[in-house]
Amino acid sequence: MKSLGTVKTDANPDAILYEPVTKRVFTFNGRGKNATAINGADGTVVGTIDLRGKPEFAVADGKGTVYVNNEDSSELHHLDAQNLKELHHWPLAPCKSPSGLAMDLASRRLFSVCDEKVMAVVNADTGKVVATPAICDVRMPPPSILDRLRLRLLRRRQPHRHPRGFAGQIHNS
Repeated sequence: MKSLGTVKTDANPDAILYEPVTKRVFTFNGRGKNATAINGADGTVVGTIDLRGKPEFAVADGKGTVYVNNEDSSELHHLDAQNLKELHHWPLAPCKSPSGLAMDLASRRLFSVCDEKVMAVVNADTGKVVATPAICDVRMPPPSILDRLRLRLLRRRQPHRHPRGFAGQIHNS
């Protein structure tokens, strides 16, 4: 791809997001502790929003607002993409050091993935943490059980019986 130009942001642009209502691109600058808004049409810098801590991943709600995790303060920032202002910042406790962020637009729920194997589920309109489910807690069976389980993939021998080409079976020894 051919570069069309460069845009000056603050230090360590760690994440990038396109906000469709304003047609702006936002960079979330880790060491700069802020976000840079860029006009998507001409690449000019529109402004900067101070986030008072290290921003991580962000999402847009399709209505002109942006949400971004703050890893340093364990907060979620709610930003006005048009006026480049912070509307709210909400604590994510007990969530610590949030990084990943996703949004279910239909239910208006945000999902902040945090350290210590927890996720904060947040109401995007009120900032209230509505649930903190445990994540990444995969418990493996003891090796002795694993040794007794075998997964066999069978080749398709009769096409009319195995249309996908393979069938999986678990056998106990």
